[in-house]
Amino acid sequence: MSTSRFVYAQVLPRPFELPEKRGYSRLKTGAQFESLEEVPMVTGETADLTRYPARRGFEDLVMLVSDADAPFAWTAVAFPSERFV
Repeated sequence: MSTSRFVYAQVLPRPFELPEKRGYSRLKTGAQFESLEEVPMVTGETADLTRYPARRGFEDLVMLVSDADAPFAWTAVAFPSERFV
């Protein structure tokens, strides 16, 4: 996964999924980050959000704020071995 340049990024600041409702998040609630390749997890490790699928069994939500000077913002997911974008 890749995106256009962003100026701010954060994991949702409150729990997104609740374990009692069979929802699990692995990313650290409220964590701010500068790179999709190093997003803090609750375990103290970091996750690479450029790789998908990952963290099987978890649902995580992040917010990316694009550069206001950019003509548009984009997100893309590529599967090179399958020749698919």
